[in-house]
Amino acid sequence: MAITFWYDFSSSYSYLSAMRIEAVGRAADLDVVWQPFLLGPIFKDAGYGVSPNLIAPDKADYMWADIGRRASSRGIKFVRPAVFPQRSIAAARAALGVSAEQRPAFSRAVFAETIVPGR
Repeated sequence: MAITFWYDFSSSYSYLSAMRIEAVGRAADLDVVWQPFLLGPIFKDAGYGVSPNLIAPDKADYMWADIGRRASSRGIKFVRPAVFPQRSIAAARAALGVSAEQRPAFSRAVFAETIVPGR
């Protein structure tokens, strides 16, 4: 049995999930199918010019604190990206261009370079 993991490379929450989805899948005896998608068009269609989490400074501050807490509690390294949100269309296209078997490692590597630069 399999589950599909939908993710956007510009999403810090996707990063948190990407770094642990394989272990969670194994524990539940599920294969994970990695499927990138783009949040930007969804946000645009909903009337947002940027991530809804950036609309108000307090909301953005809460998001960064929340991601930091979640990362810390899960033992995942997190450094707030210097640029957010990042353009993710090229990375998503590249992920779709590699084989399904290569996609998890490729995607984690992209997240590591964009979410945790200079590890």
